[in-house]
Amino acid sequence: MGREKELTQLKAMLDSGENVAISAIAGIGGVGKTELATQYARRNWEEYKAIAWIVETIGDIRPNLFSYFLKLGISVPEPLRGRPVVEQIQSCWRQYLADVAVKDDEKILVVFDDISNLEAVKDAIPPFYPFRVLITTRMRNLDPNLVATLPLDVLEPAAALALLKSLLGENDRRIANQTKIAEELCKWLEYLPLAIELVGAYLANDPDLSLADCFEQLQRLGLDDRSEEHTSELQSQFRISYAVFCLKK
Repeated sequence: MGREKELTQLKAMLDSGENVAISAIAGIGGVGKTELATQYARRNWEEYKAIAWIVETIGDIRPNLFSYFLKLGISVPEPLRGRPVVEQIQSCWRQYLADVAVKDDEKILVVFDDISNLEAVKDAIPPFYPFRVLITTRMRNLDPNLVATLPLDVLEPAAALALLKSLLGENDRRIANQTKIAEELCKWLEYLPLAIELVGAYLANDPDLSLADCFEQLQRLGLDDRSEEHTSELQSQFRISYAVFCLKK
């Protein structure tokens, strides 16, 4: 919801052959980086011979990448054992390329999701052709020689409200009857897609709960002093996450 421009930009960047990183402008979670990558893959899957999706969980993508290769039945060739990791990875990518029998006019999309160590990914990126590489990360100020960055901000107010409305369903009248409160609720959630999705799911599960009561509960659970002139990104994210977590409980 509200990401058509970014999806168009992402497609143009990947079609040009660039390695692309989706990076949050604010550097925080919940802005929809992985969701944008997912929607791109869903919309364009017919353009690709294969899509490889590798998630970082331990700060270094390379062990996860080798596990991925093993699941595909690809092992490190014996002559490469003991050689630098980057040589082993690139050899595996070549074997992967041969195994899927890619034709000259076909492409493979490789997604490195939720990356925190760009140097490790630098070693893991496959050879240029026919791969298209997409990275999601909270990191900012990325090396332009390695990736072209697509910055992702929070939703526009109208898109945030539309997302909340879509989560409640077309027959739900709460937003139409309490539009001002719905707008204030989205603003309080700082237009973060993940926060809006969590609150929307909570509201959808309790059709008798008014937006005003929901908003009051969130404000009471948020435990923040809104009189402060500045709130750090981390404090803001924690406040919203904690409030939504308590609300679900």
